[in-house]
Amino acid sequence: TNNGTHKLKDLSKLHLDIPSDDEEGMLKCIARARTLAKKLGWKIAKADRAENEGEPWMKVDAWVPGQLYEHLVRRGEQPPDEAWATCLEAYGTRDAERTMALWLLYKEWLQDRDCTGFECGICENGQVDTGAPTPNGSYYTQSCPYCNGYGHTKWEAYRAQVDVIPALIGMEDRGISLLPKRLEKNIQHYQSRIESLTESMRDELQEPEFNPRSGPQLQKVLFEKLELPPVKATKTGYSTDKAVLYHLFANHRNKFLEHLLAFRKCGTTCGYLESYAEHLNKNRLRSSFNPTGTDTTRLASSNPNLQNVGKGEEFDPDIDWGELAEDSYKLREVFGPDPGRIWLDMDYDQLQLRVFAYVSGEKRLIKAFEDGWDAHNFVACQVFKTDTPNKLQRRVAKSINFGFIFGAQEEKITKVSGDPEVWVTVNKLFPNAVDFLAKTSDDVRRTGYVTT
Repeated sequence: TNNGTHKLKDLSKLHLDIPSDDEEGMLKCIARARTLAKKLGWKIAKADRAENEGEPWMKVDAWVPGQLYEHLVRRGEQPPDEAWATCLEAYGTRDAERTMALWLLYKEWLQDRDCTGFECGICENGQVDTGAPTPNGSYYTQSCPYCNGYGHTKWEAYRAQVDVIPALIGMEDRGISLLPKRLEKNIQHYQSRIESLTESMRDELQEPEFNPRSGPQLQKVLFEKLELPPVKATKTGYSTDKAVLYHLFANHRNKFLEHLLAFRKCGTTCGYLESYAEHLNKNRLRSSFNPTGTDTTRLASSNPNLQNVGKGEEFDPDIDWGELAEDSYKLREVFGPDPGRIWLDMDYDQLQLRVFAYVSGEKRLIKAFEDGWDAHNFVACQVFKTDTPNKLQRRVAKSINFGFIFGAQEEKITKVSGDPEVWVTVNKLFPNAVDFLAKTSDDVRRTGYVTT
C-alpha cells in the first residue's frame, strides 16, 4: 500500500473508501450513555481498573448504549440517540464487512494469471541463481524447484503464505514450556529488589515520599538537587530516558544513579515475568503469531511476545557498573524443556548479512565472510579500532549491522552506538551497500515494490 501499512482499516479506507471512524463513533455513544447510566445508578467501569494492553478503556462499557436503549424503550421513554441501539453491532460487524470486501477485491487481482514472473521472492521468471559464478561475473541459473521454471503468479505467491498458517496454528496450540517454580522465584526476587532499591534511593535523598516512577520528581532530583547537567530537553522538561541515565552514570558516578538504573532494569524484568505468569497455562505459554503483524511482513508475536526474550546485557569492562551488572535481566532462564526432554538450538550463521553482502555487492563484507570473519567482530574492529573487540563492542556492532541493512538512518545508528562518528565510519566502510540501499529506496518510491 501507499503508506506501507497492512492494517485492515487502513487497507479498507485506501482501496474501498470505507471510513475508519467506527470506533470513534462507538466511543462517543459509550461516553454519552455512561453519563446517563451513572445517573441511573448503573455500575460502570473505572479508568484505573479497565486498562487492557493499550485498548481504549471505555470499550469495556460497550454493552451500555444498547442495554440503556432497551431500558428506556421499556419505560416508554425516548432514548437520546437512536444509534445507541446498533452501535455495538455496527462496530462488531464492520471488520467482517471489510475483510470480505477486501478478499473479493484481492482475489480477482491475485488470480490474474497473466502476471507470470511476479517478484514474490522465490524466483524471477522461473529461474533461480545456483550460486555458482560464471566467467562473466554473473551466476548460473536453474529452473525454480517450486514452479518448475514456469514462473509464479500472484495467486501462487499468496498461497505460499497461506500454506504457512497451519504451522503457525500448531505453534500457537503447542506453546512453549516454562519452569514455573523458577518463574515464581524470579518474580519474587525482582519485586523484592524493586522495594529495596526504592528504599535505598529514598534514604540517599532523605525524601521518604520520593517516587522513582515520577518524571517530574526525577527531573527535580537529578537536575536540581544533585545538580547533574541536563543532556537533552523534551516538551515536558529535561529527558530522563535510558540513554540519558547511562550517560550521566558513566560520567558522574554516584549511588543514586546506580540504584535508579537498577530499579528500572528490575521493573522491566519483573513486568515481562509477570506477563509470562499471567499468560501461563499448564506450564506453557501460547503466544499469538501474526504473519501480517508488521509493516515489513515479518512474523509478529503477542500475548506475550516470544520474539523479544532478553538474555541479559553485556557491560563495558572498563567501567565499574556495580549492582547494574547483577540486575541485568535474563528472561531466558525461566524457559526450559518438559521433564525427560531436551532442547536443541540451531540457527543460520549470519544468513541475513551474508545475503545482504552478495545482493548489495559490498566487496569488503564479502571478503570478510570469505576470510572466515564473524561479521559483527569485523565491524566492531573497524568501528572501535581494535583487534580484539569485547562482548559489549560486538553487541553494539551487531545492532549497527542490522540497523544499517534494515534502513536505519544516522540518528538511530548514533543512538545505538553512542558515538556520532560511527555513522560516517559505516558509510565509508560499506560504500557499495550505501549505494545499493539508496537505489533500492528510489526504486521503491518509483514502483512501490522491491525485487531480489
